[in-house]
Amino acid sequence: MNFLRLYFLSLLLVTLSACEGLDKRLYERTPHIPVFAGIEKGAESKSNPYWSRFAAVNDSIEVKTTTNGTHIPDRPSMYGSLGTYYRSPENYYFYMMTGGYGAQYDIFLSDSMKISPSIWLGFSGRKGASLSLSKKVGEYRDGDVIVYAAFQRQEIKVDLFCIDSKDSCSSGGLKGDAKVQASQDIMNSILGVQLGRFQIGKKGYTTVLFKLEVGMHEVLNNKITSDPYTSGFSPDTASPLVSAYADFTLW
Repeated sequence: MNFLRLYFLSLLLVTLSACEGLDKRLYERTPHIPVFAGIEKGAESKSNPYWSRFAAVNDSIEVKTTTNGTHIPDRPSMYGSLGTYYRSPENYYFYMMTGGYGAQYDIFLSDSMKISPSIWLGFSGRKGASLSLSKKVGEYRDGDVIVYAAFQRQEIKVDLFCIDSKDSCSSGGLKGDAKVQASQDIMNSILGVQLGRFQIGKKGYTTVLFKLEVGMHEVLNNKITSDPYTSGFSPDTASPLVSAYADFTLW
């Protein structure tokens, strides 16, 4: 039954990913790989677990427009992701998210610490891998307080465009279009904390936990795949990354 829920939500996520880019301005990238930090040896997922995540990368980018103006995307650049997952009693996580799907395996070093390798496959053929270390440091409300570190190597897609409208797409007041797409090989180094779990209501499994992450987003290789206006796009080598999760278990 959990695998059926995973499948049906995956269809929704594919549909949502196809609706991206409707705004007049967009600076979007593939979401980074999730880290399941819970210390739950031999436990199976309860009910219906989902997560939402918002992240920001504070990089500085400028691209040329069709009128030789300069478009400066909003800083920091934001992206969001939705996902669902299933944890098996054999200590595997299987997940589906905006942009791809993957698996994580927990190797327990003690009752309060684990190391977790994971793999990610993107819907567009891209791939990635992550290695995380998680440690329980306390308890709060109905869940554990866990700190974790992760190193992630991932192939991502970057979309940056600005479509001329009543509002200028150029910082100098010159209107014009700007479009560029790139494929990047990146490395994310992340430190995170999982802040307990909070029950919503008095019955059932409806709960929420929150996670906060900080780190660095490094671009190891940048390959422009579409640049019709010769934008001059060149990403920063390394930029700060911040993200926040809300992880819900429903019903």
